[in-house]
Amino acid sequence: MRFPISISYFLSYKLNGSVFFGSVLNFKELFTPNDDPNHVVFDFKNAKVMDYSGVEAINSMIEKYDSLDKKVTLRNVGSYSQNLFKNAKEITSITKESIEVN
Repeated sequence: MRFPISISYFLSYKLNGSVFFGSVLNFKELFTPNDDPNHVVFDFKNAKVMDYSGVEAINSMIEKYDSLDKKVTLRNVGSYSQNLFKNAKEITSITKESIEVN
């Protein structure tokens, strides 16, 4: 599910599959915030956030990176996942500025 691609300015995690209540523990284990550069991209081209457990898992990773003064950008987020993020905006750190829209 994780294929990190390191480019000199940021690290991109190419995610595959669904992020939902049954996959959140594995999802959180994919990342290495302490070792990653100051800018990290979660690329959802081949992934979809399915429920609010998935939103919370992503949010907790963003908060972990934030606590280390590192930036997270969500890329290629589908409309279904964007709507979940939008509906959860009051309880998450995920902002529209952190989501790149193509």
